[in-house]
Amino acid sequence: MSKVQFNHVRLLRYATYFVFLCAGLPLSMQRAGSGPGAIGDMALLAWTACYLVFGLVHWLLTNQLGARLNGATRVAVLVILTGTALAIGALSKSGVGALLLIIVATVVPWLVSLPLGIAWMVVAHVALVPVFAEVPGWGVVSALMQACLYFGFSALVFIASMVASQQAEEREELRRLNSELRATRALLAESTRIAERMRIARDLHDLVGHHLTALSLNLEVASHLTNDVAREHVLKAQSTAKQLLADVREVVSELRQDDAI
Repeated sequence: MSKVQFNHVRLLRYATYFVFLCAGLPLSMQRAGSGPGAIGDMALLAWTACYLVFGLVHWLLTNQLGARLNGATRVAVLVILTGTALAIGALSKSGVGALLLIIVATVVPWLVSLPLGIAWMVVAHVALVPVFAEVPGWGVVSALMQACLYFGFSALVFIASMVASQQAEEREELRRLNSELRATRALLAESTRIAERMRIARDLHDLVGHHLTALSLNLEVASHLTNDVAREHVLKAQSTAKQLLADVREVVSELRQDDAI
């Protein structure tokens, strides 16, 4: 039975976007007003805009996850995702922003180095403390405990994504090395073929060419030492030897033309 192969980068993309959609369900139940659980009109509009911006940027980023981005673009993407997640939590007065930070933790290893990723996690979850403190009925201690809880989830996701990132880099390196190996093997085969052609050309030139030259010279001498009847046959043999020598030189020249890889 053949083993099913999965693209873990694509699965990671779809899984995080599924979590993003599920995280938006509690927000969709909020309504503007003055009753319990309601928020202001501007706050509702603001977190809706932040939620859409977060989803769009996340989709565009994960669509080319692992692609080469310059440092400024990486920092800008990380700031947008983190800022919109914290803004959603503050405007909606809920823990949805913390869930979105867990989603951001999946792409951090693809954007920055390990030390910067750890620093981002610490700063982002420290920023969650005042966000949780605004939730009705929660104090500073409860907010700190919730921030630590989500920090643990984000750390777990961060490590899993970092492993996936390293595996993708190793697979790309393996693909590059395999391509170089194939190219080297092809060059070696071509070099062997050219060396064989040169050996054949050298043998034709050194052996057959020299013998034909000697034969032609001997026939030239013989043509001056024989009578008229024999001279005609000697001249024909000499012409044939010269033609063979010309053919050998032409073959040697063709073999030596393709002498570069």
